[in-house]
Amino acid sequence: MASAGSSVKKWLKKEDIYDADIESVLTEQGVNDPEKDFKTYTQSQWDELYRKSVVERAKDLKDQKAKLRLEKKMTKIEKYWRKESGIKSTSVKKSQKGSKKGQSATNASKSKSSNAQKEAAALKKYLQ
Repeated sequence: MASAGSSVKKWLKKEDIYDADIESVLTEQGVNDPEKDFKTYTQSQWDELYRKSVVERAKDLKDQKAKLRLEKKMTKIEKYWRKESGIKSTSVKKSQKGSKKGQSATNASKSKSSNAQKEAAALKKYLQ
C-alpha cells in the first residue's frame, strides 16, 4: 500500500495539486495509479472524494484563501477524472434536460405574465 500511496503522491505532485488529505482519501478508495484508475472511477466515488476532501475539511480551514486553493486542486482533479472516465458533468446533464423543461416553463410564464398584464391594465382603468 506504501507504493500505491507514493504513486498517487507522485501523480499529485506532477499535476501540482498535492494535498495530504486528498492523497489519503484516494489511497483509501483504492486508487493506486490515477492515470489508470480514474478510467473506472464512478460518480459516487467522486462525490465521496469531494465530500471527504472538501466538505469535511472546510470546517478545519479558517482561511478563505486556503479553501479556494483546495477548490482549485479539486477542480483540476475533477477535470482530469472526467476526461479519463468519460463521465460528463451532472450540471451539464441537468441543464440539457432543464432547457427542454425550461422552454415550456418559459411559455407558461409568458402566458402568466400576459394574463397579469391584462389584469393590471383592467385594474389601472378601474383605479382611474
